[in-house]
Amino acid sequence: MKLQQRRWSWKVGELFGVSIRIHITLLALLVWVGASQAIGGSGFGQAVFGVVLVGLVFAAIVLHELGHALIARRYGCSTREILLLPIGGLARMDRMPDRPLQELLVALAGPAVNVGIALVLALVVAASGASFDPGQAATISGALASQLLWINLGLAAFNLLPAFPMDGGRVLRALLAMRLGRARATRIASGVGRVLGVGFVIAGLAYNPMLALIGVFVWFAAQQETATVELRSILSGVTVARAMIRNPVIVGADEPIERVAERMIAGGQYQLPVLDDGRLVGVVTAPDLAATLAAPGPHGAVSSIVRTDIPVVAPGDPLDRAMESLERAGLACVVERGELVGLLTIEQLATYAAFHALRADDSSRSSILAPTAS
Repeated sequence: MKLQQRRWSWKVGELFGVSIRIHITLLALLVWVGASQAIGGSGFGQAVFGVVLVGLVFAAIVLHELGHALIARRYGCSTREILLLPIGGLARMDRMPDRPLQELLVALAGPAVNVGIALVLALVVAASGASFDPGQAATISGALASQLLWINLGLAAFNLLPAFPMDGGRVLRALLAMRLGRARATRIASGVGRVLGVGFVIAGLAYNPMLALIGVFVWFAAQQETATVELRSILSGVTVARAMIRNPVIVGADEPIERVAERMIAGGQYQLPVLDDGRLVGVVTAPDLAATLAAPGPHGAVSSIVRTDIPVVAPGDPLDRAMESLERAGLACVVERGELVGLLTIEQLATYAAFHALRADDSSRSSILAPTAS
């Protein structure tokens, strides 16, 4: 899903070290807004007004997401990029802060930015003598300012609805987590979010299809967040050494690509660390090998297709923190004192988590069925 979103989006800038990307569907929305105004007989000026208004709304959404990102950065949580979609903005953070108060402040930062924008616009409208009613504004700039004012207030209010994982849902989880713990708070907030998601879908089918899209997003995002938090709960207190592939198959940087493919098939390991004179240089994956072998001509040594952007973790690192590296790259090399000692993959992590989740369920059932002493 993330790969597809990146494939159909383009980077348009960077603010405070955070990449800003626009999805192709948002460009389609801008075209549709302009075309519908023009075709509807509103005229060229009204079409331009509509496109400019939508563009400024999404500029406010960027600032909203930056509010989240900058506060999260204060607590050690980085944001890779902000993706703009027709349903709004999506800030891709490596993780949310674990402490409830910190998550509360991060969640409130976005709506606070919209309220701040609205206050500035209110001062501008008041100082210019324009009307706060967009329909009564005497000038185009006055109509634009007053309309943006109300839209920003609407964005702040809408985002504070307790529909997890929207801002209001994260506020609800943070408040609940102060008393109930993160896992239970997430389940409750996710349940509330799914109920509101169904409400959005029903309202969207009756009034506005965009609400239905938001409802579907809220439903699936709430489920995904619950699964992620439960996974982190299973992995809490566990080190990388417990789940890593020990003694992985390794290949030399000068080995021919054809020979590496044979070793991969024979060993059943589809990510092979590549060493050069004992030094880790990267990893070669099955898709990389397949794409290279499909091309005609000589293929050379495996060093020509090695991936060097693979994260490195230590055996003693917490497994739940290593998840952040796995989410970015799909795998991580485990290195101790400069020597490769293992490999951690998404598949290996999922297998470990599933096994221990089953063991936890069995233990719970056994404790429930076990007789108690009288």
